[in-house]
Amino acid sequence: MSVEEYAKAKRMGMKAFREAAARGESPYVSILDEILKQEGQSGETRIGTYEIPLSLVVGTRTRSRAESFACNFMPILSERSEFALKWQQLYESQLEEGIRDRIRVYEYKNRFYVQEGNKRTSVMKFVESPGILADVTRILPRFESEKQESLYREYADFNRVTGLFHILFTKPGSYGRLAAYFREGLKDPWKTEDLEDLRSAYHRFADCYTAQKPETEAMGDAFLTYLGIFGRETLLLGQLDQIRSNIDKAKDELELSQKDHKVALIEAPGQEKEAHREKKSLFEILFARGSEERRINIAFINDKTPETSRWTYAHSLGWTALNDKYGDEAEIQVYNGCDGSEKTEAALRQAVKTGADIVFTTAGQMQPQVLSAALEHPEIKFLNCSVNTSYKSMRTYYARMYEAKYILGMMAAAMSEHNEIGYVADYPVYGALANINAFAIGAQMINPRARISLKWSRLKDQNWQEELFSEEADIISGPEIKAPMDKSDLFGLIRRTGRDTYENLALPVVDWGRYYELLVASVLEGSFYSRELTESGQAVNYFYGMSAGVVDVLCSKRIPYATEKLMKLIKSEIIHGDITPFYGEIRTRTGMLKDAGSGPLNYFDVVNMNWLNENIDGRIPPISEFSEDAMDFVRAFGVAAEQKEDPGKEGL
Repeated sequence: MSVEEYAKAKRMGMKAFREAAARGESPYVSILDEILKQEGQSGETRIGTYEIPLSLVVGTRTRSRAESFACNFMPILSERSEFALKWQQLYESQLEEGIRDRIRVYEYKNRFYVQEGNKRTSVMKFVESPGILADVTRILPRFESEKQESLYREYADFNRVTGLFHILFTKPGSYGRLAAYFREGLKDPWKTEDLEDLRSAYHRFADCYTAQKPETEAMGDAFLTYLGIFGRETLLLGQLDQIRSNIDKAKDELELSQKDHKVALIEAPGQEKEAHREKKSLFEILFARGSEERRINIAFINDKTPETSRWTYAHSLGWTALNDKYGDEAEIQVYNGCDGSEKTEAALRQAVKTGADIVFTTAGQMQPQVLSAALEHPEIKFLNCSVNTSYKSMRTYYARMYEAKYILGMMAAAMSEHNEIGYVADYPVYGALANINAFAIGAQMINPRARISLKWSRLKDQNWQEELFSEEADIISGPEIKAPMDKSDLFGLIRRTGRDTYENLALPVVDWGRYYELLVASVLEGSFYSRELTESGQAVNYFYGMSAGVVDVLCSKRIPYATEKLMKLIKSEIIHGDITPFYGEIRTRTGMLKDAGSGPLNYFDVVNMNWLNENIDGRIPPISEFSEDAMDFVRAFGVAAEQKEDPGKEGL
């Protein structure tokens, strides 16, 4: 019987051999030594004994046995060879008692290369075993980009805390998001029950998602997108038919997750090309969902109330401005206090039931519920106020607040009598690090000796006011807005005038009223339906700033006229696109990020910042240090701190 099975394996090998040769590819398994000659390495470390996925075993360490196998690791030598006899003996051993001996492999860039145990690997692949026990040594790569290095470091951290190799991604930050869905992190070993939930969820998804093989980066990206839309419980508790139905419903989103250019970024109104704009009349827009005459219906869904949240209060000014602009031509629904998935789902159902044309959701944590509603009701335009997302069914919008913070940093350095300046932030989430670094860079441009003392307002058992007021900082960047419930005037840019006294100097502003007017106008005027956007298959993110009149800085009379004159000049340059805080040389606390001859950071690098500028005194705290009510938000949207506190490779 083993003779027949070897012949069958050989036929499989020869078939793969011929097909690879016809494509102009090497018909043999890959050889790690030859790859390293071309790419180099920065070291190696033994990481232990694991069961590794056989689908990721792609070659041998050396050339000596490589030509015994086709590229699919099936044998291609003669049935009368000594090699064939040993292969058959291993096959019989596998049938009788299983192959128990470990193989030795090297892991390089998420793939495995066999040092000892090539025939055992071939036999186990032939019997379609999912994995094999292996002693693993990791080869540390040399990276061509920061993105590659960041992603690989996350993969190494994920592997260290889970022992899993087969869940792979293409985008930095993905492993942190995955861990958050299972209420875990990338620092400490996962609890057994959470690890089992992950294994089960992934394999149930992989069984249903037949477009790709399970152990590929494309599968990982699609898995993460599914979790973002439907949640892990649907995979753990749902029937397979329901999972398949969800996959089919979200097909476009899952396919988008695998593309390199997923997002069309709209940085200013009218950016869509007129030639590609599909014109729709106001009649078509307002009456597309029914023949009877009615007003445009706009819904706002908020996790808190204007009385209890600065963020919701700021957006309330937006829907008030819309109401003032459109009057009787628009019906505006507002749903406050939707601070959980059930309340959010209920508000979305009610908005749909009452005929909403546009639904604005102002909290990033509402994304799963909004996406589910958007997939069910493609006739409605759903938007979520967040960044760093890539979904076709739901558009996102956010403001380039870092432009205002850049100006405030310059102003702070100009007004300070010392070299120490304070900065208060809420959470280390996507986009927040850009605000902090823009402020620090602006201050550094005015005063090269300026130091920024960074504090976080949502940490457990810490009071940023007491901490900053005990230091020498005389200028402080505080919370961005004052809501009616705030008794304190500690907001915007403030100057300390005494131990416990202070005065307001300037305020960064997001004009949500104008932002919402622009978005609604894009629907009414037809640019929302731009063919260039809809036919590209990309997600759409709005990222308006000063050039759109959405972001501004308001100065008090306490600012000297010369300083205000300089700030107006900088603002004008930002509006015209001639200056950005992230242009040219940037030095972080861990070294040179980019040199003087480089251009500006792109949008994705700005949003995904995980570093602090060299003149910042402070850190990015782990999730565990935040208050209970802040943890879930940071877990879902937080950025992991840059891990290289020195240029070495520790942690890999």
